[in-house]
Amino acid sequence: MGTDGPVGRLLAAAAHGGRRGRDGSCQVHAGLVGEQIDPVGQFTQPRRPVRARAERTPAAVGVGGDGRGQAAEQRLQLQQQGGDRGVQFGGVSTVGNHVPEVGAVGTHTVVTYAFRGRCSVRFAGMTSDDVGSRPARLRVGVVGAGRVGSALGAALQRAGHSVVAVTAVSAQTRARVQRLLPNARILAADEVVGAAELVLVAVPDDALRPLVAGLAQTGAWRPGQLVAHTSGAHGIDVLDPAAARGVIALALHPAMTFAGRPEDVDRLVGASFGITAPEELRPVAESLVLEMGGEPVWVPEPARALYHASLTVGANHLVTLVNDALSLLGDAGVADPGRLLAPLLSAALDNTLRLGDAALTGPVSRGDAATLAAHLRTLRTAAPDVVESYVALARRTAERAHASGRLPADGYAAVLETLRKA
Repeated sequence: MGTDGPVGRLLAAAAHGGRRGRDGSCQVHAGLVGEQIDPVGQFTQPRRPVRARAERTPAAVGVGGDGRGQAAEQRLQLQQQGGDRGVQFGGVSTVGNHVPEVGAVGTHTVVTYAFRGRCSVRFAGMTSDDVGSRPARLRVGVVGAGRVGSALGAALQRAGHSVVAVTAVSAQTRARVQRLLPNARILAADEVVGAAELVLVAVPDDALRPLVAGLAQTGAWRPGQLVAHTSGAHGIDVLDPAAARGVIALALHPAMTFAGRPEDVDRLVGASFGITAPEELRPVAESLVLEMGGEPVWVPEPARALYHASLTVGANHLVTLVNDALSLLGDAGVADPGRLLAPLLSAALDNTLRLGDAALTGPVSRGDAATLAAHLRTLRTAAPDVVESYVALARRTAERAHASGRLPADGYAAVLETLRKA
């Protein structure tokens, strides 16, 4: 694949720049992704040693036509705002932010290091902040600059791409665009598509297919263009009307909640993205996610609905549950329900992620049918609209507790009978 079009240029860009990893790590790519080699050094910083990993990778010879790919004979400089770091590689001590290359001519070095602060890389005389000179910066258009679209657009902009146009209808959305994407023009959807090499489509699930098909009917899509939608429910088949016109289709879904606030962009750092793409274009989808600071997670096309349903159960329904609990505590006279619940919820979530069903506690897991009956009597009077969800969740909790061996058969039967009478 050549480097002239947006796809080739995006892949070539893996040779230059850094990305955020989990816990604020900055992963510096000075070459195309390749063979990992053994750890060769350790970064030390005040009060916290951090392991550094080096990877030897094929040289990206001639990227951009200016020899930047010939970095094996040059040096990486890692820069961080807020102070220098001492580094040791293979017995070679360095001072400050100066790091010698590891490897022979014809290879690059990829170093992974961790610190809190901005990720800034200088490579062959070019920094990740000096985005204007990077060879694969794309013109990006955002169709649907709502909470998700504006945050992802800002993340791509921070990675060095140029967000040139967006759609924005409401006053609130226009204000968000002005704050996060001040250089973008607000245009109609077909004009956004016409101005961009990469089109990010961030619209509600049910609106996605009609929008893509409508733009196809107007002739807006053009061959070689990249289009990525952010829907968790859909894979790439929803983009078939565009793909039929030569567009390269990707699905990039951030597994993150967005509140329409400035911190949304920072929350993308280390967040997982469910990606789906044609197999040969998987590196393109992964590259875009990595540039936004996320972690790509492959989701096969047939599994998108199950993937999205899983996230809905785990996140969207959780919000409803917590809000119901807050309301009930308020009705019970608790002055600060959030303060009471926060430690309990944090511990429950942490234990569940680590222990699975072994984290379960409470009356259902103990088979306390009398306590469940008392809860139901109270809820019928104080919060009748919560009874149905309480019963459904208690039943599902009993099923999991019994299947995992935590709730004996007699207790399981007693719980189910109590719920049946509800």
